[in-house]
Amino acid sequence: MGEASCPKATIVVPVYNSARSIQRCLDSLLAQSERSIQVVCVNDGSTDDSLNVLRQIAQADDHVLVIDQENAGVSFARNAGIDAAKGEVVFFVDADDYIDAQTVERVLHAMESSDAEVAVFGGVCEPADAAPKRVQQLMSPKAGTFGARDPQLLFHSNAQPYACRAAFSRELLNREGIRFAPGLALGEDVVFQFAAYALAHKTVVM
Repeated sequence: MGEASCPKATIVVPVYNSARSIQRCLDSLLAQSERSIQVVCVNDGSTDDSLNVLRQIAQADDHVLVIDQENAGVSFARNAGIDAAKGEVVFFVDADDYIDAQTVERVLHAMESSDAEVAVFGGVCEPADAAPKRVQQLMSPKAGTFGARDPQLLFHSNAQPYACRAAFSRELLNREGIRFAPGLALGEDVVFQFAAYALAHKTVVM
């Protein structure tokens, strides 16, 4: 269990009434080629069967930790996940998303090899035609490495903030006290990510 006590990555999953999608999401996380992971699922007061589904999955796989809280919103849920994270790098995946089996391994490799504290990667909308062209474009970042407070990062590299396609050094989040703003109904990941971009020594976009 030595490895499990200090995993390379923690994936934080806020869950609210996601019983129908959460299995596919967690299957994708538990199928990662990088085995040194912790999956923190924060049940945010779901009124459906989400908590039962999570507990069954956690019972079968000790990579999964379930936190149950009263409904407080996605920012509180993600913050609770950060606070419980043991991994060196923190990812955020929403309960209706899923990731490629190589995602964590590739992102960790990119961060290690460029000594970056933040990584931004691509995503695909399903079904593809449901997303506006602009969103499809934003989800396809241009590769590069950026220093702190580089305006290129914010405006020109399609690295605009979606928490679910970025990874953050846990040391950075705790050193700078970066958390999601609970009062924001919309755009909470924008504020979070802009803070991270500004304060990270280096960001890699892939």
